[in-house]
Amino acid sequence: MAEKPTKITIDIRTKLKVTPESLEAQIDEYLKDREAIPYEKNQLIITALRTHYLPLVREYQGVSREKIRQSLIDANRSWQIHFKYLQQRLGIDLTEETPPSAPSTPTSIPVPIAFPMNYDSQQYIKPQPQKKPEPEIKPQAVSEEEEYLHIFNKN
Repeated sequence: MAEKPTKITIDIRTKLKVTPESLEAQIDEYLKDREAIPYEKNQLIITALRTHYLPLVREYQGVSREKIRQSLIDANRSWQIHFKYLQQRLGIDLTEETPPSAPSTPTSIPVPIAFPMNYDSQQYIKPQPQKKPEPEIKPQAVSEEEEYLHIFNKN
């Protein structure tokens, strides 16, 4: 008989002081409305973190370049699936629009992540890791229909 894998509890808490009209306050209000969000709050947060940061987590763990590359491919696929979902749910099709010629960030959305200091030289600010992560334990898939939520489980 196979032994059941050990499970750990992940506790993600944030406390921010923001103005009531800020984007962060709007996101918080959305996440608190269980009828508005398509999945449970913790699934939304973990999926967003996977999609945006799993390649950096893999680099931090010191895994092979091939595993980092695969996690980047998975992150891209997850974003593409989610983007199609957003277009379909919102009824907005952007497939015919021309992408911008240079990367840009809307001024209304502050981006506290690594970004090019100078697009010509591609010099980046590199975030500093806080501490070594616990050994990786792969999360369980939620359901087969929610592919973009568990695409990273194959890593």
